[in-house]
Amino acid sequence: MHDAHTDIVRTFLGLAAVVVFAAAAPASGQTQTSADVVALQRVVFGIGTPALPETLDRIDAQLCLAEAYASGTGIALDIEMGCGLAEIADRQSLYFGDDHPTHLRATAVRDAICANARDLVRSLTLVSCPHFGVVPETLEYGPGAWLTITNDGWTVEDASSVHQGEWALTCWDVLASVRLVRVDSPPGSRLRPRQFIEMLVWHQSYRDDGTTGPRSLEWYADELRPERRDIHRLASETIVLEKGELIWPTPPVPEAVAGGATFTMLRNGDIRWRFERAPELGTGTIERLRP
Repeated sequence: MHDAHTDIVRTFLGLAAVVVFAAAAPASGQTQTSADVVALQRVVFGIGTPALPETLDRIDAQLCLAEAYASGTGIALDIEMGCGLAEIADRQSLYFGDDHPTHLRATAVRDAICANARDLVRSLTLVSCPHFGVVPETLEYGPGAWLTITNDGWTVEDASSVHQGEWALTCWDVLASVRLVRVDSPPGSRLRPRQFIEMLVWHQSYRDDGTTGPRSLEWYADELRPERRDIHRLASETIVLEKGELIWPTPPVPEAVAGGATFTMLRNGDIRWRFERAPELGTGTIERLRP
C-alpha cells in the first residue's frame, strides 16, 4: 500500500531503526529526545491523522515509537504513552488481516508494553489528546498552599480543600515553560495580590485535509483563583508563527521572551503586562477581579 508520504516515512524509519535495537540505558532525570525518536514523532504525529496510522509504514513507525517510550530509549520513559500508541497500532493493523506479519508484530508489542501499564483506558486517553513537555512539579503559591502540575492537569491544595482540573491546552501542544507569578498590589493599596500561571506553548496546527499547518509559539496567562476553584485564562498572545515547520523537534524559545512577561498591578486593580525585551509584541491589560 503506497501513498504520497510513503517515501518520506521509509526515510524516517531508516534513520530511526536504531531506536528499536539500541542497547543504551535511559539517562537519569529528564532525557533529551534523540534525533531518531524525533524522526519517528514526525511520522506518527506529523503525517496524516496524528497517532492513527493508515499504512503499514506508519504502523511500523508507531510501533517503534511505542517501544521507545516504553523502554525510555531516546526519550523520557512513558509506559502509558507507549501502551496507547501500541494499542492503536494493533487495532489499525487489523485492516490488513489477522495473519498479516505487521498485525502479529503489533499484537506482540502491544501485549508486552501494556502488561506493564496501569490502565489501558488512561493510555488511550493520553494518546488521543497528549500534551508534551509537562514535567510533574509542585509549586508553593502561599503558606501551606500548593499547585501541582502533571500531564493529566493541575491540582490546587491548601489546608481546607483540594481542587483539580484539566489543562486549557490543545491536543499535541508542547509545554515549553511554566512559572507561577505573584503580582503584588501598589504600595498603600488595599487590593489583594493576584497569581498567574504563565506558560509558553508550542502549538502545531492541522488542516481539515489531514496535513499540518503552521507551528506557533503561544503565550498564556492563566489566573490561579483557589477561592473560585478554578484556573482561568485571561491573556494570550501569539509570539511566533512559522509556516512549513513542525514542532518535532521542539524549537528553542526565543531569548527575548524566554523569561516571561512583566506584570504590574495598577491602582484600579487592572494588571498591565509586557515583554520588556520584545516591545514589538505590545502591551496588554488584564482587568481587575470582579465579585
